[in-house]
Amino acid sequence: MKIEELRKKIIEDNINIKVIRAIVDEKIILANATGCYSDDNNIWHIYSVGDRNNFRIVESGDEEVIIQHFYEMIKSMNETYKEYGDVWS
Repeated sequence: MKIEELRKKIIEDNINIKVIRAIVDEKIILANATGCYSDDNNIWHIYSVGDRNNFRIVESGDEEVIIQHFYEMIKSMNETYKEYGDVWS
């Protein structure tokens, strides 16, 4: 999946990225967030930020693989939110 496809899928699947703190195509340090971004070498990364703003890269690779994994992660997080509410606070 490419980043443009991800943006479309987020809308189609009604994934609330604000509530689940999913950051698309940017590296932002935000407590309890998960995101994806591309570095200067066009390597894509999935990252997580803990409650104390500790940043860590979870997975790195090519765009299609990383964006697909990120989509699966945020889809699951969104389903959890819909079922149980805000379990991250």
